[in-house]
Amino acid sequence: MNFTKNKTTAIAIAIFLTISMGASTLLVPNANAHTPAWNIPTFAFINAAPNPVGVGQKAYIIMWLDDTYDPATNTSNNYRFQNYKLTITAPDGTVTTQTFATVADSTSAQDYAFTPDQVGTYSFNFTFPGHTITTSNDSPTSQLINDTYLPSTASTTLVVQQQAISNYPTTPLPTSYWTRPIYGTNSNWYTVSSNWLGSGAPGYSGFAFYSSTQSSYPGDAVGPLTGHVMWTKQIQSEGVVGGNNTAIAGDTYFEGSAYNQRFTNPIILNGMLYYNPPVSFAGSTSGPTTCVDLQTGQVIWSRSDVPALSFGYIYDVQDPNQHGVYPAILFTSSWRAFDAYTGNPMFNVTNVPSGTTILGPNGEHLILTLTNCGTSTNPQYYLAEWNSSNL
Repeated sequence: MNFTKNKTTAIAIAIFLTISMGASTLLVPNANAHTPAWNIPTFAFINAAPNPVGVGQKAYIIMWLDDTYDPATNTSNNYRFQNYKLTITAPDGTVTTQTFATVADSTSAQDYAFTPDQVGTYSFNFTFPGHTITTSNDSPTSQLINDTYLPSTASTTLVVQQQAISNYPTTPLPTSYWTRPIYGTNSNWYTVSSNWLGSGAPGYSGFAFYSSTQSSYPGDAVGPLTGHVMWTKQIQSEGVVGGNNTAIAGDTYFEGSAYNQRFTNPIILNGMLYYNPPVSFAGSTSGPTTCVDLQTGQVIWSRSDVPALSFGYIYDVQDPNQHGVYPAILFTSSWRAFDAYTGNPMFNVTNVPSGTTILGPNGEHLILTLTNCGTSTNPQYYLAEWNSSNL
């Protein structure tokens, strides 16, 4: 059809959107939609794993459709399928249901953690009730407005036994020399490859030992069981000066670390050591920020444009789009961010509140503040939380 020659027809077949204009209403055509509306078939799938599983052990139920919600728009917004229904029938006939009002995953998948408490065979039924795209649940300009994803259903079973199933076999911990990166299949090696985020990170306060009130070091930080020297770096002149031009013959260079620290707030991320060597007595962190391979002592980078650092930041992202850790970031005390791998500047964070800082479950910084918005005689306290993951 040639819309340029038949504008009346073009308007007639378009889907109209209602726009409120005071007391009256104006209908505007949606040129992206089509007539008649489509009925789009869907095919439902469901899986339970591991299968079989032991009573009291966790299994995961995965439900999904062969289609994704309006693929023209779902990757850039929060429009999703709705009202997935999971019906669970236990071996004794007990029936429970779980409805998921909004499916968060843009790929149409929904998972459900299930812990069986009976021995026998559980039945699972996944029902997709269908979904009609309207302007209230999708973009007003979507080409699929008024189209309907048709209902579908799928079933599966889960065998539950009395004996617990074995955990997935893991790679034994190393007993000899090993290097980074650590293979992803060696996931239990995290117990011998800890990071040290620095004194600016919550829970890390220098080299102090455990106190009765707060742990001053990460609980998973482990060191070698035997003393040994891997490499050394000289940070100042040392030993006997030599000659007779000193006040005391045979005098030695001043050490003075009780008054002028030479090696403060080291940070360790992914096997890399970050520190600032001193420049004479200009200050303990007056030298360039230096990144060194912790095992070999090799200098990876050294930059005078990177200020002294406060803490390392490793943020673990677990959402429908990503499962894994972001590349490590280095922060100064004023929240200037630098890439840990190169030292390149990334961004600055402003207006960070003061308060009590704790480390969140995914590595984020949570700053708690308690503010009296009233008066001393009529106080109105408000507890607020600043979350660095919202950056």
